[in-house]
Amino acid sequence: MKQIVKSLGIMSVILGALLTLFSFFSFFRESQYLATIRQQQKNTGDIVFLKRTVSALKTEYENLIREGFDPKTSADFIANLPVLAEFSGIARFAMQSKGTRTEGKQEIMTVEMSLDGKFSSIASFIDILERSRLPIQIESLVMERSPRMVSATMTIRIYYRR
Repeated sequence: MKQIVKSLGIMSVILGALLTLFSFFSFFRESQYLATIRQQQKNTGDIVFLKRTVSALKTEYENLIREGFDPKTSADFIANLPVLAEFSGIARFAMQSKGTRTEGKQEIMTVEMSLDGKFSSIASFIDILERSRLPIQIESLVMERSPRMVSATMTIRIYYRR
């Protein structure tokens, strides 16, 4: 009888230990699941923020397009180049005027730009340049790739009437 009681006591302790161990693993698994859900909620909030940001940038870009640039002068266009670069996602933008020369009734301004950013950002910036109302010629474009970004040096000619 004593052995049966002793055996039942040992089994109760073992069963209690197994139940505690099972409860711990269940709690750990549920905690991981809840952490995953919290991360997904955060990601969802980030996506909503990014969608609003993209929407605001699209509106700003459309406003820039509607305003347009005075085709008689390139000053407005050149002044907006840093804004257009930022809109495109360019990380670093620098420009320098290389002078103006006259050919017949047109003046040609040469501008050299240095750009750093993702390839898609540089491509987007070039696309914006090509869609501008001023006739622009890309005279040279040199790109170098690094592990995190692309560096580009571009020389453009902007044609406008005097």
